[in-house]
Amino acid sequence: AGAGAAAEAAPPRACRIQELFGLCDGGGDGRLTVLEMRVFGELTGFDGNPQEWTEEYEALCAEHSVDPAIGIGLALFEQLVNDESDAGQLCSDAELRQMIDKLESELPAVHAAGGEVAPGAPQCGSSAAVPAVAEEGSAPRARLISEVFERCDKDLDGRLTVLEMRVFAEQTGFDGNEGDWAEE
Repeated sequence: AGAGAAAEAAPPRACRIQELFGLCDGGGDGRLTVLEMRVFGELTGFDGNPQEWTEEYEALCAEHSVDPAIGIGLALFEQLVNDESDAGQLCSDAELRQMIDKLESELPAVHAAGGEVAPGAPQCGSSAAVPAVAEEGSAPRARLISEVFERCDKDLDGRLTVLEMRVFAEQTGFDGNEGDWAEE
């Protein structure tokens, strides 16, 4: 659907895709990072380790000329779930509904705040609508904390190592030496 179709009601499948995208988009920025896209990957059967997922994500981004640091947008996500070729990840309507139900049951507070729908996105009336890219200071605190954590978690294991935590500490004012850090 083009930007002019945004004012029209979107078909149910497009709404389900948008809703699933919104539930995966923990940062609420309209782009799926490596970790956010992994949520979808696991829902569709990926069971590898974080390094294997990173390689898959980077290959997907390269194949579609997307900067992995920026992430996958709704248009590419929609293309992937509608793609019947080996390059895509075709999902039936029933599978989309199951994924949405699973995420909503596991993450009931995700996107409860809703937000403006991104320009060009279908109008579905869902609380998980894809938000417009947030202006500085407008994202809820939990989303900002999540994004900072994701950026610090370089090994993608869901925990911060001593070195990853030090990067955070230095960004928030720690300016000590190795000995000072060891005490912290």
